[in-house]
Amino acid sequence: MRVRESKYKNIALDIAYRIVNGELAVDSKLSGRSKFSSEYNVSPETIRKSVSLLRAAGVVEVSEKKGIVIKSVEMADLYIKRNDSIKSLSQLNSNIANLVKEKRKIEDEINKNLQEVIDSASKMKTQKDITPYEIQVFNESWIVGEKLKNLNIWDKTGCTIIAIKRGNETMISPDPERELHANDLILFVCESQNINNMFDFIYNI
Repeated sequence: MRVRESKYKNIALDIAYRIVNGELAVDSKLSGRSKFSSEYNVSPETIRKSVSLLRAAGVVEVSEKKGIVIKSVEMADLYIKRNDSIKSLSQLNSNIANLVKEKRKIEDEINKNLQEVIDSASKMKTQKDITPYEIQVFNESWIVGEKLKNLNIWDKTGCTIIAIKRGNETMISPDPERELHANDLILFVCESQNINNMFDFIYNI
């Protein structure tokens, strides 16, 4: 039912465009329903519904003697403006629905990867009894606003960041594009002899 409704509305809109563009002139007769149905590859009933919409909008006149006659370019333009905006809103709603589906799919994938990271971290802790160290980013720290990828922390300290705590949020295995904020709590792992390297690096000592 929705497909049929969409077809006859789209055909009416197309005819209105053809009138505004000058392809179909005022006071000229539209081709018969059978010819239009062949042109648009739909049934004569669908064309009848399209014409009914245009007639109700004052775009065409329909009579037994004259048939379908184009009445007004202005009304055709008004019909386009009214119905194109509705069509656009419908398209936007459809796009939003698709984006929501995509967002859920991405969130599921993120959660799956996070769980794998947690499981891996749990296995590592069981195997080597690794306990992460913590360091807080103070307000005036030079790394505030810096992206992790630009800091090259492993090369400069021998330490690896495994998570960032920000308020009630914990970002496990943070993205290299992640920016550091003031008061972030950095969780990192390293050999005991490298701990001071991390503190010296963060606090720029």
